[in-house]
Amino acid sequence: MAEAARIPEQTSHPLAPLEAAEVERAAALVKPHVREGAAFCSVALVDPPKDAANEADAPRRLRLIGYDYPTGDVPDGGFDALVDLSSGSVSVERIVEG
Repeated sequence: MAEAARIPEQTSHPLAPLEAAEVERAAALVKPHVREGAAFCSVALVDPPKDAANEADAPRRLRLIGYDYPTGDVPDGGFDALVDLSSGSVSVERIVEG
């Protein structure tokens, strides 16, 4: 797999619009947690806690929603992933109904 895209060291503000490199890095971090062929339907910036919104070092977190095509005995459904670009951590929840 290609190296994850680099993101800027510091954004102008924690609520600044996402940059393409941030979206690419988040997708690269999520891909190992979903099946091949998964599609991302939505990518959004998760607001930092209110008390950290004006801090330059507030974490940049993204939520990625997508569809993960079924294979074998794995049920049909999607995923809801939360990615912290500051730490590189990823949390993926399966959406099997709804």
